[in-house]
Amino acid sequence: MNFNINSTLQIEFVSSLENGRVLSLLKFTNNNDSISVNYEFDINIDHWKLLQANKVILKSNELISKNITFDTLVELTNALEMFYKENHQILIENKDPLLISLINYYTSIFNTAANSILNGENCKCTVHPAFLIGKTYFNCQEEQFFSVMKLKEIINEYRVNNEMDSSTVNLIYYLNHTNQEQIRFDDFYSYYISKEDYELFLSNFLNSQKSSEESSQELERGSCGWWCVLGCGSDHGCCGNYSGCCLYRHIICFIHDNYCTNCEPVIVCGPYCKPDNPDTGMD
Repeated sequence: MNFNINSTLQIEFVSSLENGRVLSLLKFTNNNDSISVNYEFDINIDHWKLLQANKVILKSNELISKNITFDTLVELTNALEMFYKENHQILIENKDPLLISLINYYTSIFNTAANSILNGENCKCTVHPAFLIGKTYFNCQEEQFFSVMKLKEIINEYRVNNEMDSSTVNLIYYLNHTNQEQIRFDDFYSYYISKEDYELFLSNFLNSQKSSEESSQELERGSCGWWCVLGCGSDHGCCGNYSGCCLYRHIICFIHDNYCTNCEPVIVCGPYCKPDNPDTGMD
C-alpha cells in the first residue's frame, strides 16, 4: 500500500501473515532520500506480547545509530499517524488485525527513538497493560500522555457514582496541585502499581512459566501470586476476566474509554473503536 503525505513524502507499507508469523516493511521516501524499517513477530512463540517492548527498543536504537534527527522522527511519526487515520477503514476491510497492528509498532519505534534523543537517555519502552489484555494494539507506556485537565474531568465524573480508593485520591491530589499540562501514562499508572512492581510481575510471570511443569500448570489454573499488586484478573473491578494477575483496574479502563469517546487518537484507541452515541454515552 502506498500513500502520499505531500508532494515529496510517500509511505510504502508492505505486510504479510503466514501461520501466525507476521512480516512487514515500512518505507518513507522524501525526494531522493529514503528510510526503511522492517518488523516481524510470531504469535506462536510463548509470551510473544511480552517480547515486543525490547524489540521496539532495539529497532529504535538502530534508527538512532543512523543519525536520524529528532525532527525527522517527529515528521515520520506524524506522517504515519496521518496514514493510519486516513486509511484505517481500508485496512480494516482488507487486512488481518495482526497486520493492522503493525502501524502501532512502527509508531512506538519512532516515538521511543525521539524521546531518547530529546531526553538524552537510553531508549525506554514499557509494554502497555492494555495491550497485554487485548484492549488495544501495542503501545509503550512512555509514549502515551493524558491531559491533566481532561483527566480531572473524567475522574470527577467517575467519583459521582463510585467510591474512591487511596490510589485515586493521591492521584487527584497530584492533578490538583501540578503545574504540568500533561501526565505520561507510566507516571499516571504508578499511582496504582509502581513501575518496579509492574516489571517484577512481568519477570516473575516469564520465569515462573519456564521454571517447571508444576508452576506452568499452576498459572494455567489462574494462579494469582504475591506479586499481583492489583489483584487477580478474575476479580471484580478488574477489566476483563482472565487468569493470573490483574493488569488493568476499573478506574483505569474508565479513563481509557472516556478518552476514546471520539476514537482519537486512533493509534491509542485502535481502528475498531466506535465513537460514543452523544445521546447515550454508549457505543
